[in-house]
Amino acid sequence: DFFLFFIAFGVNPWSCVPGVGSVQTCIDGIPNLGKDVNSYVLLGFAIAVAVVIFIFFIVICCMCSRIRLAIQLVKEASKASGAMPLIFFFPIIIFIFVGALAVYWLFVLVYLASAPGLSVYIGSYTFGYVTSDQMKYVILYHIFGLLWTLGFFMAIGQTTIAGAVGSWYFTYPIDNEGTKVIEGYPISASFGRTLRYHLGSLGFGSLIIAIVQLIRIILAYIEY
Repeated sequence: DFFLFFIAFGVNPWSCVPGVGSVQTCIDGIPNLGKDVNSYVLLGFAIAVAVVIFIFFIVICCMCSRIRLAIQLVKEASKASGAMPLIFFFPIIIFIFVGALAVYWLFVLVYLASAPGLSVYIGSYTFGYVTSDQMKYVILYHIFGLLWTLGFFMAIGQTTIAGAVGSWYFTYPIDNEGTKVIEGYPISASFGRTLRYHLGSLGFGSLIIAIVQLIRIILAYIEY
C-alpha cells in the first residue's frame, strides 16, 4: 500500500526509503502540488497509517488469550500427529472415494443430458439436444445426490480423525513431560466406531447440509 500510494502520485517510492532519499526529496517528487499541500498530504498519510497500526495493536492485545489458545491447540495437534503418523494418510483414502464419486457423477450426468435424444430444428441445419422438464428434475436430483454423498464422505473422514485425536488426547501420559503412547491402531479403531455408531448422525447431518447447498444453487441459477 505504501508503494502504491506514492506511485499513484507519480513519485519514485525508492526516493522515500530511509538511506536512499531524504524527506525533502520525497516531498519535492510529488508533481503539480505545492510544497505545503505536499507536507499536509504526507502528514495525513502518516497519521492514517499510525492510527491503523494502533488499532491493529489494540486488537492483538485484546486477543492475547485467543492467540495463546490457538498456539496451544497447534502444539497439541503436532503432538497427536507425531503419535499417529497414519493420520496423514487417511485423508488420501477419502480423496480416492471422492474422486471415484466425481468420475461416476460426470458419466451419469453426460448420459442424463443426452437421454432425450437428438432433435433437428425445422428450417435450419442446426442440431441440438432438447431436454424435457422431467429430465431437468432428474438432473437436479442427480446434483443433490452428489452434494449429499460428498458431504457424507467428508463427514466420515472428519469424524474418524476427530475420534482418533480424541482417543490420543484422553490417553494418560507416561511421564511428567506429557508423552503419550497410544496402543493399537487408533485410526482403524476410530474408523470402525464411526461406521458402527455414527453413520446415521453423519447421514442426517450431511442431508441437511446438502439441502441447504441445493437451495443456494437453485437461487443462484434463478438470479443469473
